[in-house]
Amino acid sequence: MDRAQFTIRRLMIAVAAIGLCVALLRVSVVLGVIVAPFLSWIILRKPSEQRIYVVALKWLIGYYVISTITIPFMDNLWLGEIPLIALVQLPKITFAGWLRVEVVMKVMTQLGLSRGSFSPDYIMARPYGLAIAYLIPLLVLMPIVRYRTRMIRPYRLLTLLLVAVAMLDFIFTLIFADRRPFTIY
Repeated sequence: MDRAQFTIRRLMIAVAAIGLCVALLRVSVVLGVIVAPFLSWIILRKPSEQRIYVVALKWLIGYYVISTITIPFMDNLWLGEIPLIALVQLPKITFAGWLRVEVVMKVMTQLGLSRGSFSPDYIMARPYGLAIAYLIPLLVLMPIVRYRTRMIRPYRLLTLLLVAVAMLDFIFTLIFADRRPFTIY
C-alpha cells in the first residue's frame, strides 16, 4: 500500500510539474506576443532620441487622460476586494501618499506649521503631497526635453498638453479621491 501511495504521489507531482511548465509556457508566449513588438521596435528600428521623447510625453499624457477619465468611476467595478478602476490611480497615489507622510508632514513640523496631532497635519498635507507627486516627473522630464529638442513645435505642443492634462488630473484627484464611502487619497 505504501508503495502504491508513493507512486501515486510521484505521479501527481509529475502531472503538477507538467501543468506548471505548460502554464509558464503560456505566460511566456502571451508576454512574448505583448512585449515582442515593443522590443523589436526599439531594437530593429533604432529610434532617434527625439522619437523617444515624443513617446515618453505621449505615454504620460495618455496616463493622465486615463486617470482623469476613470477617477469619477473608481468605485463602480470591483473584483472581490479589489476596485479595478482604482488600480489606474495606484502609481501616483502611492507616491503621493509617501510624500504626504514622509516629506510634507515632516517639513510642516520643522516649519512650525504642525498642529501637534497626526490627523490635522495629515489632512492639511494632502494637496501638497499630491502636487509634489505631479511636479517631480514633470520637473525631471521637461528640462531634458527642452534642452535636447530645443522645444521645436511638436515638443512644445506635447509639453503644454502634458502640463494641462496633469493639472486637470490633479484637480480631479483632489475632488474625487476623497469621496465616501471609497477613498484612495
